[in-house]
Order: sequence, then structure tokens, then C-alpha cells
Amino acid sequence: MTQPLISPGKLIDASWKMMLAEWRATLLYTVLLFVLPFILTFIGIPLLFVGMRAEETTLVAVGFCVFVILTVFVLAWPTLKLTRYLLEKDLGHALPTLEKGVSFALILSYLWIAFLTFLAVMLGYVVFIIPGIWLAGLLPFAYLYLLEDGMKGTKALQASADLVKGRWWKVFGRLFLAGLFAAGIAMGFSILISIVAGIIGSVARDSFISYILMLILQIGAQAVVTVLITLFSVCAYVKLFHSLKDSPMETPVPAPMPPSQPQM
Repeated sequence: MTQPLISPGKLIDASWKMMLAEWRATLLYTVLLFVLPFILTFIGIPLLFVGMRAEETTLVAVGFCVFVILTVFVLAWPTLKLTRYLLEKDLGHALPTLEKGVSFALILSYLWIAFLTFLAVMLGYVVFIIPGIWLAGLLPFAYLYLLEDGMKGTKALQASADLVKGRWWKVFGRLFLAGLFAAGIAMGFSILISIVAGIIGSVARDSFISYILMLILQIGAQAVVTVLITLFSVCAYVKLFHSLKDSPMETPVPAPMPPSQPQM
């Protein structure tokens, strides 16, 4: 049954409720999305620094490329696990599980879609900024088609474009408002943490313990905000994706041709 496209307010509300309901089940994967880049950065920066000290430009360039590829590849696993679980949960599957494995082939398909999307958007920006923004708004659901319908490569990109076509501004507006909401939550949380850190600093001035406490508080707060905002963003994409699929664009029916007049 065709449903109207979810409104911005309902999208934010449904995504927020889904985030609150699923944060425990998905905690491991959202934390990995926050922690893994730091681990890889701590490993990669010293290696790049050694190459720069040795003035090995080629080594630095190759090392940087390997670092970027490794980071994207490692982050693909928790991203796919998290997104597939939320897709199944939103569809009302009786027993969605995070125990399903992510195959090497699935990761490669996801990275190929991500590369094609990046290439298309960057070419759009090179030609002119507006085509890049337009393509970015057309292709965000390609990897969701991979996970839910098994589409790969250009077929997934085409499916995403067909899903958004004719509703680009509606999709962009909903994602933009959801992003503003997430940014507002993050900003409010950061202000609250800054106030608490200021109180700690004023109570124990120039204290090493207070410095450590503030550092732990700020890092912990950043981790919490990142984990929640990441989960909220994926929930918003999943909710909007299913709403778009449930409310396809109506194909205009051509007006009937007038009956031909009999020739005399």
C-alpha cells in the first residue's frame, strides 16, 4: 500500500525513538566507528613521520594511500553490520540479528559503490559546485540497496537516483533538518560538558587531578556524542529510505485519445 512520504518532524521523531531503542544492541559497532579511526591514526601518523624525516616522498605518498584504504576498509565492517541490522529492524523482521557475518565480497561491493559515489560527486564539483551537490543528494541510498536488495555497482546508484528523482528537494530538506537537529543536540551536549568542566576547573585550580578529570570528561563526552549522532544519522537514512520505497512517484497516466471519426 502506498504511503505518503514521511514528514521532517516524523522523520526526526522516528529516528530519535529508534536510536533510543537500539543504542544498547548496536553499541559495539557505533563505538568501533568512533574508536577505530583513532587507533589507525595513532599507528599511521608515526609511520608517516618516519617517512617524512627520511625525506622519502614516495614512501610517504604510498603510506598515506595505504592508510586511507585501510581506514575505509576497516570501517566498512561495523558500518555494514549496523546498517543491515537497522534495515531489518525497521522492516519489522521478527529476529534481526547482529550476528550475521559480513563477507569479504560484501565489503568489496560496498567499497565499490562508495568509490563510484565519491567519483560521481567529485566530478560534479569539478564541473561546478551545484552538480556535485545534486549528485550527492541523488546517490545516498545506493549502499542501502546493496544491503536490502542485493544491488551492486552502477545498478545500486541508478536505483538510488530513481528513488530520489522528482523528490530531490524533499529528500535534501529532510536530511538537512535531521542533520541540524543532530548538530543542535551535539552542540547542547558540548555546552553542558564545557560548563561542568569549568566548574571542576574553578573548584580545583591548577590541579593535575582536575586537568585529568576534565580531559577524561571531554573525551568521554565526545565519544558519547559521536556514538549517538552516528546511530541517529543511520536511523534517519533507514527511515527515509523505506518511506521513499513505500511512497513511489506516481506515473502520470496519459489522457485517453479521442475516438477517431469514421471516414465518409
